[in-house]
Amino acid sequence: MEGAILLRQGYGGTGKAVLVEEGEHLGTLIDYVHLNPFRAGLVMLEDGESEAKRMIRRGLSLAGLKKSELAGMKKGDWRKRVIGRLVRRATVMPVGWIAEALQMGDPKRTAKLVQTDPDPKWGKDWKAARKLFVELDK
Repeated sequence: MEGAILLRQGYGGTGKAVLVEEGEHLGTLIDYVHLNPFRAGLVMLEDGESEAKRMIRRGLSLAGLKKSELAGMKKGDWRKRVIGRLVRRATVMPVGWIAEALQMGDPKRTAKLVQTDPDPKWGKDWKAARKLFVELDK
């Protein structure tokens, strides 16, 4: 591959293009392309994914859980929400990846579950969620 061109359609028929020259990390660089009406970008998922996995391992450990237990838990369990929230806030990983990694079900529902920090609206476990959130955020 000699390079990659990322095209983005702008407003009023204008367009933008970015050329990424061939390099050692070109393959990982273009693994994830984030496009929306306001920005276009290339993100290296390799670094984000390893950081997200590390955060999940640490979160499960602090919550006293094993990865094998995730499937048997509620999809919206407060511990999954806390870990997912921190991964979402600190990495470039898409919500679909978080939903799959934490076995939270539908990505659209997961997006709602991980969009806010723990607060009383989370229900009876919000104080425990907040405590775990603060510990993980260190």
